[in-house]
Amino acid sequence: MAKTKTPASLAMRYYCFDIDDNLLFMPTIIHMERYIGDEWVPIDVSTSEFGDVRAEEDYRLLNNNADEAYCEFGDDGPRGPNAFMDDMKFAIDNKLFGPSWKTFIKCLSEGNIFALITARGNKSSTLRHAVEWIIDNFLDDEERHFLYWHCLKFKYLFREDYSEYERIPTGKFSENRLIQEYLNLCDFYPITSKECIDKFKLNVNTRRYVEIGKERAIRKFAEKIDIYGKKINAKVILGFSDDDVKNIRHIERLFRDELSLKYYINYFIFNTANRSMRVTRVSAKKPIKETTQSTGLESSVMRFSQFGNMTGQYYPKGPINRMDDYQNQFTRQSEYLAKTSKEIEGPRKKKRRRKKKKSI
Repeated sequence: MAKTKTPASLAMRYYCFDIDDNLLFMPTIIHMERYIGDEWVPIDVSTSEFGDVRAEEDYRLLNNNADEAYCEFGDDGPRGPNAFMDDMKFAIDNKLFGPSWKTFIKCLSEGNIFALITARGNKSSTLRHAVEWIIDNFLDDEERHFLYWHCLKFKYLFREDYSEYERIPTGKFSENRLIQEYLNLCDFYPITSKECIDKFKLNVNTRRYVEIGKERAIRKFAEKIDIYGKKINAKVILGFSDDDVKNIRHIERLFRDELSLKYYINYFIFNTANRSMRVTRVSAKKPIKETTQSTGLESSVMRFSQFGNMTGQYYPKGPINRMDDYQNQFTRQSEYLAKTSKEIEGPRKKKRRRKKKKSI
């Protein structure tokens, strides 16, 4: 039996996002103390301020107690488990969007698997519920349908049976079976939570344990997406976004010195410090065949082809039978890729042959 081939230019992209000052500028505060004169004076700082002062000798956590200092960043603080949702809704309602917010919304609408990796101490389920709220209340109808279509598409790409799923989702969107299965594939890592401290065996008495925790979370995520890429012989791209310069440097070294050698993945680091965005690329050491798409986080969706509009994606037309509209759509995309690949690579191969004859 002939092996089913995956389109050669297929690229799968994945993301790791920090939350505070990267996705949203949330109003949550950290309780600290500052040494003024000859005594320690209580002071509250924002998450962006904390990134600047956390290593300063004249600053320390309130009473040197992490539980007291970060009580607003968990589910057991004075505001209880609603604290995260309240702060997130406040930031969204007041349009306090961080530099990577648009990328995150694009990631959701395209059904890309992602990881939220944050220094917060909430339960992972709290972060997931927040994403479900964003899907239901922030994405527009087209973005939600685009998300659903991508989830069906990925079922097909990974050769899973998608015939059981609704073609047009009904009921509360985030509770749909297909969307729940998509979110099951995503990771939620609140590094200072007990579940992450136990999972990654972190020593909370070291000053760098958050950086170490984020590193271990990214290692785990990279290992997972490498497996996904190998399953369908696809190019894999991972974007990491954070606003903390120390974390950025730490993760860049991880990508450059280790993960780029270990996995067949191209890495993009989005430094969102100072409310801006600077991008660094770390390429896999093995040669990866480039596609004709824009340099950067290439998508497996051919936006500028005949498949780029919603009508064409949901209701394909033409000589191919429409009994299975999704399979027909994928078949048409495969044929389109095969055609464009020949157009691109054919002249190059002929040119190389001519050169070879001249050299004989």
